Amino acid sequence: MKVIICSLFIFILLGKQINAQENMDYFLPDDVAFDPGIPTPESFFHQKMGERHLNYEQVLSYINEIARLSERAVISEYTRSYENRPLVHLIFTSEENHGKLDQLKDLHYKFSEPGAGIMAEKVPLVVLLG
Repeated sequence: MKVIICSLFIFILLGKQINAQENMDYFLPDDVAFDPGIPTPESFFHQKMGERHLNYEQVLSYINEIARLSERAVISEYTRSYENRPLVHLIFTSEENHGKLDQLKDLHYKFSEPGAGIMAEKVPLVVLLG
């Protein structure tokens, strides 16, 4: 009987956690200015973040929309999946850096090598969300 009561209690707690939704302020804080021409994921997908799973085509359509609307974003296909779907990186940087992405990649590689003697201030920040 104790096992059934404990199992029921755990099931209720897990159910509350599964249905929890994060407010968009968690992802997009109010104190940061965003380009109003770029749709938020919530407005693009017409649902709250985490409400439903997105399929590959939905995520790719949002990535394509961001790249279409922003001069700071470019799509780079790095390979194809076994289903022949493009696997991409969405690269955000200043417009002047788009023309020298290969140079920046080499600079980051050299910077990662111990004893390279490259000052951190000379290496722009790169964030990969993959």
